[in-house]
Amino acid sequence: MGIFTKNTELKKLTNMLNMSHKSVLDLELKTSDADFKEELLMATFIAKVKILDRIEAMNLDMSKSVRFLGQKRNLNYAHQQTIGKLMELAENSNNLNEVLEILDGGKLFIEFDRAIPTFIKDKWRNI
Repeated sequence: MGIFTKNTELKKLTNMLNMSHKSVLDLELKTSDADFKEELLMATFIAKVKILDRIEAMNLDMSKSVRFLGQKRNLNYAHQQTIGKLMELAENSNNLNEVLEILDGGKLFIEFDRAIPTFIKDKWRNI
């Protein structure tokens, strides 16, 4: 991966970490909402595709600095504040198995992936 491409992908990752954090904060306020589980699972799916898979594809060290919540933080901290918080919400709402299945790329991940229309996935490519 060239330096320009890597910098572009790192910027996209940083943006997704910040957006995912906002989604987590919104979910924390909705734990009793009827749509909570579906929103939690969708947020997890997006986090897997746009955060975890990108970190893996770029082979990033978790100590790498990123701009997270307006401050210079390492990826490990940003990961804990996004993926870690999603897992915490999942555990507290008895949805941990489903969240882990999505994060592991299991059957539930595949179901979400198949359910999302191609035109939406095409729009996600630039995010």
